[in-house]
Amino acid sequence: VSTQRTWVFFAMCDLGCAYMAYGILKYFTTEASAKKAISLFILFNPIVVNVSTRGNSDMVITFLSLLVMICYYEKRYIESALWLGFAAHFKMYPIIYAAPLVFGLLQ
Repeated sequence: VSTQRTWVFFAMCDLGCAYMAYGILKYFTTEASAKKAISLFILFNPIVVNVSTRGNSDMVITFLSLLVMICYYEKRYIESALWLGFAAHFKMYPIIYAAPLVFGLLQ
């Protein structure tokens, strides 16, 4: 795969993570400045920029994990579970979110 295409893909995942974080924060805070600060921190964090430009797929997993959380908070549980399964196929660590999500459903 072309290096330029992969950089574009990882950059889109970075932008998607910032947007998803902004969307998740609407459930926790009403301050627009806090939402913007977190989104800007994700976009301009030098560690994230360095990891993404090397072609590491951590932001793809982060994007999928944030997508799981948004679907969960919007009460789309089946879609959330599907995205969690898809994320777990990339790397195993998103599976740790399964237990809190299940316990949240039981409440």
